[in-house]
Amino acid sequence: MSTNEERIARMHDRAKEMKIQRTKRLFRIESAVTGVLGVCMIALVVMIGFTPIGGATAANTGFAGAAMLSMTSGSFIIVYVAAFLFGLALMLSIRTYRNKQRQEKEVV
Repeated sequence: MSTNEERIARMHDRAKEMKIQRTKRLFRIESAVTGVLGVCMIALVVMIGFTPIGGATAANTGFAGAAMLSMTSGSFIIVYVAAFLFGLALMLSIRTYRNKQRQEKEVV
């Protein structure tokens, strides 16, 4: 028969294990989301590389939106925005993972 202190210690150990499992599960989800965003970015770059944006043809090469942007620069802007969002998602997932690692070290 175990004492109350042993039961409480086992309960705390199980709580730590559950917290670690939850952290690992969240990290796997964040990694999967970041991977999917990366694949989407690559697909976007490939699609933009092979198709003109906005139906730009040889006869239709005017300016779009702002006076400084031509029709062909729109694809670069989309790629830059997608790359920025991918980098942001990656940075947030790394920051979250590191913060959780610090919290685990503080608990242990």
